[in-house]
Amino acid sequence: MRKLILVFLVMLWPCVDIRGAVVKLESRSLVVQVDDATGRWSLLDKRSAARWPSEGTARPLSSASLEGNFVKTEALNENSMRLHQKNGTAVVFALVEEESLELRYEGKMDGAIRVLDDALAITDVEKGYVIVPSREGLLVPADSGKAFKHTFGASEYEGCHLNVLGFVKGGSALMVTWDGACVFPELQSTTPEGERYRQKLTAAFELRSPANAVCLTPLGKGDFNTVAAGYRRYVEKQGRLVTLRDKIRRDPHVELMIGAANAKLWTCLARRMSEDSTKEESVNVRWTFDEAARVAEHLKKDVGIERCLFMVGGWTEGGYDCRHPDNLPANPECGGNEGLADAVKRIQSLNYVGCLHDNVQDMYRDAKSWSPAFIEKRPDGSLIQGGRWLGGRAYMVCAPKQLELAQRPQNLPAIHELFQPWSYFIDTTYAVGPRECHDPNHPIGRDDDIAWKIRLSDYAREQFGIFGSECGREWALPHSDFFEG
Repeated sequence: MRKLILVFLVMLWPCVDIRGAVVKLESRSLVVQVDDATGRWSLLDKRSAARWPSEGTARPLSSASLEGNFVKTEALNENSMRLHQKNGTAVVFALVEEESLELRYEGKMDGAIRVLDDALAITDVEKGYVIVPSREGLLVPADSGKAFKHTFGASEYEGCHLNVLGFVKGGSALMVTWDGACVFPELQSTTPEGERYRQKLTAAFELRSPANAVCLTPLGKGDFNTVAAGYRRYVEKQGRLVTLRDKIRRDPHVELMIGAANAKLWTCLARRMSEDSTKEESVNVRWTFDEAARVAEHLKKDVGIERCLFMVGGWTEGGYDCRHPDNLPANPECGGNEGLADAVKRIQSLNYVGCLHDNVQDMYRDAKSWSPAFIEKRPDGSLIQGGRWLGGRAYMVCAPKQLELAQRPQNLPAIHELFQPWSYFIDTTYAVGPRECHDPNHPIGRDDDIAWKIRLSDYAREQFGIFGSECGREWALPHSDFFEG
């Protein structure tokens, strides 16, 4: 009878080693051990012998939805298992391509899911640090002596601009990756007394619906360069790696951006309006369009700048950050449509990349096309405001409406036909964090917001050839050619 039971277990768990209540998942690069009653687990990097966590085991997550023991263990295949709870929730441990561990959470959870807060601890004794891809990157050491807590939301303004966090301890590296914009890593540093270490860094990942998974990839011996190289391989396997060579093949003018200076006339016309955009407070012509072209000619002929991305801001009918999203005609104070067309032609005759600055996210009450129907809404239906800029108080246009406005014949199509710049810049598109809108006519979540902004980027790129926006985001890389700031 015992032999029959043993044969049955082997058939149920193909290639999974069961030792009492501990299940082992193993590949050529890692070993994961899971207690099938409590869900507590650990990961061993076989190439470096580093263990995560360094001591003990980690909880499957910190959530009331998964408190207490699991009632059922299910083998999905030789590389994955699912632990079930009485309430129908579950956690899946799965080896991915023999090099990563995916933790996936299933069923109806009570609120956000918080994970890994005890799995990735790094101390000063281990000479550890965390890599946060915010702007050009942050290296956060575990020996700074500073106590803090900070959240780096996915794609937020000062958050994670790539969907990855890197961890290095004892000369061994690991990366955590995820999909979508609904993951909020929280980095915390504590400086406890009475411990063998003086400082500890921990990272907890809050997963908000629809996000339900994170992936841990041990990278063997290495440092922050190892994390960068590992993440590049990861996105390449996913088919998301678009290189500069790829972009040059798509539009040869991109080659002119290599080594180019970034000159931006910011701004040709500065008109300052009152808070409610009803009263003009000042008007300042800083450059006419003819003067803008003369500045470019000076940079080429007198200063000797051979390559340049030459951007013109404040060319629109109201001036910089005014009356958006209604751009035409080009403001008469600086020379109107004819003056701007001539300036762009002169700039590009220098083999400079001419670029016009625009904004379709901010809408002002004095815009010809002003309508609350375009604006993001809160759950109570109130309009969501943006910043107080030259044009007054801006209101935030919902992402699908941004594309709708940009596609109007009098917007991007007419601008392309009139001025024919090689490049176009739509401000704030990448800079602001992912948005939500509760207007029943165009409701969107954070991931939807990004999807619509990708469509806007692609559309502008199709119209002009080269496209860029403010700040940089990983999801925007395949759909743009440059980031500003």
